Amino acid sequence: DLTLSRYEVLLLLARSDTGALRMNELADGALLSLSGLSRLVDRLESVGLVERAQCPTDRRGAFAVITPAGRKEIREEAARAGIAISAHWNVSLPILPAGCLA
Repeated sequence: DLTLSRYEVLLLLARSDTGALRMNELADGALLSLSGLSRLVDRLESVGLVERAQCPTDRRGAFAVITPAGRKEIREEAARAGIAISAHWNVSLPILPAGCLA
């Protein structure tokens, strides 16, 4: 299971056009400090859910990039969350087609 912060970071990356965001943009989107995000990305990178990439136009800049394993994890977590919400509220949520979150 993912923590809320990990889920949010993966979701932001999965929803970006390229699957990559600059670290400062990702920190802003996830409402984390840059150092907090850096530690979180380290943990996600250590389990293969994201990778870091250097910015080709700015050597000081770095990107976090979601991996195929990260996309799989976010899809699975979204499905688990939908099941939990359905069970808690006793409602049936629609099944989304593959690719809606990827």
